[in-house]
Amino acid sequence: MLRPWARWWLWLWGGVAVALLVLIFFLPFRWWALAAAIGFGSMEGVGLIRTDDPYPPLTHVIRRFLPRWVAFTAIYGFTGAAGSVWLHISTPEKLGALFAMLGWFTTHFDVTFDTSKSLEERAKYQMIAGTAKRVLLRKRPSSSLN
Repeated sequence: MLRPWARWWLWLWGGVAVALLVLIFFLPFRWWALAAAIGFGSMEGVGLIRTDDPYPPLTHVIRRFLPRWVAFTAIYGFTGAAGSVWLHISTPEKLGALFAMLGWFTTHFDVTFDTSKSLEERAKYQMIAGTAKRVLLRKRPSSSLN
């Protein structure tokens, strides 16, 4: 039986991923690659050691919590933008948008042609909607300023 994932580990993954995405636009490739090897590589290595521990690799975290179209649109988009920055070939937002569109098309058609994946993705949408609904409808403590 798999143990539940450590919440702090999931938050750390989010922080590392966001930091690496932002650093794409500020660091030359070699320094970004070093930061990725340290931040991403060390955590991914820990996540791959055992399958039954509370420290999953990023791929597993993304798969559990994000719909495929969101994950692949972002992966393709940031890859295009990063390539644009590091290779000085275009404006990052344009190449990133073009690659993101390709990622969305690929995932959309891949999922559409696979019934079991369509059902899996629908379950993720329901999880996200349920969480958003709980957060938005949470009762706020009333103030005692009477």
